[in-house]
Amino acid sequence: MNTDTKTRSSNIELLRLVLMLMIVMLHVFRLELHNNINNTGLYISELLLTSLFFVGVNCFVFISGYFGVRFKSKTIISLVIQALFYSVGILIIAILLGYKPEIRDYVEAVFPISSSLTYGTWWFLTAYIALLFIAPLLNHSIEYFNKKQMTIILAGMLFLNCFSGFIFNNTYISGDGYSIYNFITIYVLARYINKYQILIKKPFLIYLAASLLIFGVTLFFNMEMGKMIEPGNRYNNPFLILAAIGLFFTFKNLKISSNAINTLAPLAFGVYLIHNHYLIRKIFLEEAIQNLTNLYRENYILLIGLLILFSIAVFVICLGIEKIRQLICTPIVNIIEKKISKYDLNIRS
Repeated sequence: MNTDTKTRSSNIELLRLVLMLMIVMLHVFRLELHNNINNTGLYISELLLTSLFFVGVNCFVFISGYFGVRFKSKTIISLVIQALFYSVGILIIAILLGYKPEIRDYVEAVFPISSSLTYGTWWFLTAYIALLFIAPLLNHSIEYFNKKQMTIILAGMLFLNCFSGFIFNNTYISGDGYSIYNFITIYVLARYINKYQILIKKPFLIYLAASLLIFGVTLFFNMEMGKMIEPGNRYNNPFLILAAIGLFFTFKNLKISSNAINTLAPLAFGVYLIHNHYLIRKIFLEEAIQNLTNLYRENYILLIGLLILFSIAVFVICLGIEKIRQLICTPIVNIIEKKISKYDLNIRS
């Protein structure tokens, strides 16, 4: 997911950091959102925030599609080692803290990219690696077809993803959007917009309007039905994809140059792997969030502020841990890459 430091644009790197912080906040608020539907003020506030934060996953995929993914063996090696480092390391720490592992915990630790036995750990990592292998085919195809042909293909993909998948929740196509098909659709959409230089006017307004529409529809149905439904939680929601486009171009239009941002951005993916591991959630996050909620539920404005600060703290701590991991693992990645470089596994497109 990283690009050469010499070619990084600070505005897009800042977007990566913001998106990861949004994902952390989303996970923090969603861990106890379902319990607060009867606490109107707290529930509405948390639902509003989660509606604004849901855009993270789709926007990450859109970034990859807009600039195009290049298949590099070093990228695959780095992701595999990163996943193994955290999956095995977190399990060991959990055991030392008294956690009693089951067989599936060991399977999950050894096969973190393939296994989804326990809560679908790191589903995004699995789907993204699949996209890395498919992207060269997509890149060549998009260059081969003319605009009319590409428009027809993209329209069909969007229909299947956002209508058959989202409206009918067709699991054979895209289901709720936690799928490689949704990633491919967004990737092709982003490549299309880049290739034909589609002008996106007032992008922040698009992001805000699409997110608020998701919030309004969700709130209406939840209040009327008295139970939780989350259309924003389905990543093939067309308004969520629209929100991702709006937020991407909001940052793309910024003029920023910062070495600090460019240095921090490559650490962002480690934040996802650490905080969203099921054992981290179970042992640390759920208890901490529940304690905050129990203490400050009656003062929901203060509670929301504390949860935001808690999310920022988690984000910063995870950045630090990932920096240490990179210092440990980068020499290993370089040695492996040097060993296999003679096979020239990179795909140029």
